Amino acid sequence: MKHSMLFALIAIAGLGFSVALTSPVQANETTCMACYSDYKRCVTRAETPEQEVACDTRYHACRRSCTAN
Repeated sequence: MKHSMLFALIAIAGLGFSVALTSPVQANETTCMACYSDYKRCVTRAETPEQEVACDTRYHACRRSCTAN
């Protein structure tokens, strides 16, 4: 269960990441890449589904601020 949820989150994040890079919004790519790296580290350390969701929430907040600049 945990692994399938983890892969689903990574797939969703990966899809969002690729869409963000191809969007017309001019994003600071270095900052955006840092969001994804931080997300991967966070999910790797997560021990519960709740922690994985917190990682996902933090990643999306980072992406929003990254693409807003």
